Amino acid sequence: MGLGKVHVAAIATTVAVPGFAYLFAWLGWIAPLQPQTWLVLFVTVVGLLVKSFIGDYAADGDFRFDKFGYDNCTLALGAVLTAFALQIQSTNDLFPGMSSVPVLSALPLPGDLAAQRKVHLFVFFGLAIVAALVTASVSRNVKKAKASDRGLSTFVNSIIGVGMLGAYVLILVTKG
Repeated sequence: MGLGKVHVAAIATTVAVPGFAYLFAWLGWIAPLQPQTWLVLFVTVVGLLVKSFIGDYAADGDFRFDKFGYDNCTLALGAVLTAFALQIQSTNDLFPGMSSVPVLSALPLPGDLAAQRKVHLFVFFGLAIVAALVTASVSRNVKKAKASDRGLSTFVNSIIGVGMLGAYVLILVTKG
């Protein structure tokens, strides 16, 4: 028995989640990872794998990579929304690790760190919405047979989804 689509997606998830965290740290985009970060990443991978296999079961083995990308975008959207909602009600910076992300620290924003973080998370939220809308559109086109389930758009959907897992990992590892 060879690898099925869900198994390939599971391997991609298993590599991407810790891979993004260690890549971000290696590039200096985030502070060095804490000793227990591996546990957070392990639990995250296990949860995402369970979600993938339950989704494959619900789809009766009809795993689609375009949907995989969309699902990852909605997952990241929920994570960013949660982080943003928590930060909105706080006067403290709840994600201090984001201060070392070069793209974010280069933006000259007024206010204290908590106010700046609200803006950062709002921008992430907007990007997550756009990614979810783009991948939803591709998935809809595949479902209506307007696009191939093996074409470039499906591949791009998967890549966008895995990229959004990177945003999800960034939220996880920068939490204070």
